[in-house]
Amino acid sequence: MFTWKFILKWILSYLFPQQNCKHLKVNPFSPYDNFCPDCGERVLAQWYILKCENCLKKRNGYYIFNEYIPHEKFCKRCGHSNFYVEIKDDIQVYDFAYASYKFIITKELNSLNKIKSRTQVWIEPNNDKVNNKITPQINAFPLIPVTVTT
Repeated sequence: MFTWKFILKWILSYLFPQQNCKHLKVNPFSPYDNFCPDCGERVLAQWYILKCENCLKKRNGYYIFNEYIPHEKFCKRCGHSNFYVEIKDDIQVYDFAYASYKFIITKELNSLNKIKSRTQVWIEPNNDKVNNKITPQINAFPLIPVTVTT
């Protein structure tokens, strides 16, 4: 039954193709490449890891026809066929072998527009004990915090 479902979806994908951008030029590993050069959309990579429901072992799988399917039908450790999908925004190096990704188109640019920086600047008085001079009161500044936002 599993193979018939796969074959039917494959045939339907050729009969009724969807004309969407595949975002092939976007690097999913780079956190700074957020815009697709082909379509101009802001895309983010979401990482999906298949795990066994019984023993929580990570399983290899792939994303096809809007579904996640494991490579093996049963878990190698416990023999159960049930699995769930864990969704992560970023993954560690040791998860690359089990992870697959999918690009999500986002419309919000709030994180790019709200970039603020804060800089504190202060002036310290000169060390007059070394030079043996008397400092006028004008040059003896206290700490003056200054905040700069952009």
